[in-house]
Amino acid sequence: RLQRALMLNDLYLESGSRYWNWRGAYEKLLVYRRALTVAEARLEAVIQSVRFGQRAAVDTLEASILVQARRGQVQESLLHYEVYRAKLEVYLWGEGTEQLQLNDRVTPSMQMPVEATSPDSAFTRMIPALADYHPALLLYDNELASLEFERRWSKEQLKPTVDVQFRPLSSPQTSDPMAAFNLRNYTWATQVSFPVFLRKERGALKLSNLNIQEMQVDKEAKKAELQGMAKIALNQWLVSYNQTALFRDLVKSRRALFIAETEKFMGGESSLFMVNRREMSYIQSQIKQVDALISNRIAQLIAKHAFVKHPFVQTFSQ
Repeated sequence: RLQRALMLNDLYLESGSRYWNWRGAYEKLLVYRRALTVAEARLEAVIQSVRFGQRAAVDTLEASILVQARRGQVQESLLHYEVYRAKLEVYLWGEGTEQLQLNDRVTPSMQMPVEATSPDSAFTRMIPALADYHPALLLYDNELASLEFERRWSKEQLKPTVDVQFRPLSSPQTSDPMAAFNLRNYTWATQVSFPVFLRKERGALKLSNLNIQEMQVDKEAKKAELQGMAKIALNQWLVSYNQTALFRDLVKSRRALFIAETEKFMGGESSLFMVNRREMSYIQSQIKQVDALISNRIAQLIAKHAFVKHPFVQTFSQ
């Protein structure tokens, strides 16, 4: 049961990470698709401006190059999305051994945007208590119980052997042998033996003691390792949460600069080069924001994995 709990814990982390990577790839794809739509609309506006003599014909070429660049980014992002979808399908199974596949029209739900999460103080207070419930440490307790049984058995081998024998003097004369039972009607013999050399038995006992000590050291080392991993996971979760706030503000600022530069371009006060520069900064900040949000949610999964804080995993570990 403890082994199964550990397997479920790892499975939850792996499958959850695959989902968030798939979700992140889809959100990046949407970012590039929106950028392509904007670039195509800008190209049409530039073409109209050239027709009316408001802009040079070279602006049409530059706007067309930007559209081609955005289409390339969409295709590359779509490829990444397909890769992450295939990786997620590994964890989708139906009845029995039937593996499921996602339909091309199945996409992550965008009705509820991804929100960053942060660890609460309850996780920090749980670090010292990991030894009380973590399946990996409870497995050591089971091993120690087994080794203790072996040690007690080795101690029993150091004790003398007592053999007690008794025989009836005559056969019972009635159908009920207990009716005429009397201790004086039996002969008794006791034999006590003790080996002269106990090297084998003493060696086995010392080996059992050493095995217990070694297992206790391994348990303490594993406990320190799990507690260290838990602390690192909480720190990563908190750092990723702080980073999402920074990138959220950065996206707002670069979006404002991009809109302002676009308005200047439409008024003839800027160039496509500057618009593209502002737009690329805006796109990159959106991509980084998606990466930060996905990293935050995966960091949350890693922290829960370190603390084994998944309801169905805890059920199997009890």
